[in-house]
Amino acid sequence: MKAVIITSDTPRALGLRGILNQYFDIDTVILRPGKDILPELDDEETPSTIYIVDSEVYYSVGDFFIPRRSRIVVIGSQPGMFAMNQSEGDLVEELRGRLDDMSAVVVEQSAPGLSQREVEVLRHIALGHLNKEIADALGISINTVLSHRKNITSKLGIRSASGLSVYAMMNGYL
Repeated sequence: MKAVIITSDTPRALGLRGILNQYFDIDTVILRPGKDILPELDDEETPSTIYIVDSEVYYSVGDFFIPRRSRIVVIGSQPGMFAMNQSEGDLVEELRGRLDDMSAVVVEQSAPGLSQREVEVLRHIALGHLNKEIADALGISINTVLSHRKNITSKLGIRSASGLSVYAMMNGYL
């Protein structure tokens, strides 16, 4: 297993590299974020490469990271992200849990109970299309689009279009 750390915070990168080397014996590469990072990412890519990246980097190079989301640790302060403001012991334990999850066989699952048509509507919502545009693109009525939107928000528990967009992006529907 190899780790690629991508952050603009050099002390953070060095600390993570030290923890990965000391506790997990993982070879680590540190990359600086920038607009031409994709060639460097492609050079480091293997099926067992894990990525530890700042949230800004994750979102700026989403086309690369989203298909690899099962091998990504996103650094940030939001729920589900890897928080760096912990003790060393807590960091190690959280990394251990995340690495164990990554090494387990990942079974791709579709969205919870979404039909194929609901997934199509979700994609259009995530792209910022209006109800009329979605109806025209899918050849359905506006009332049907509204019904699908209601079902999607009910199943996912996400009410806002921006929330649905983030969900679609994070789960590979875009």
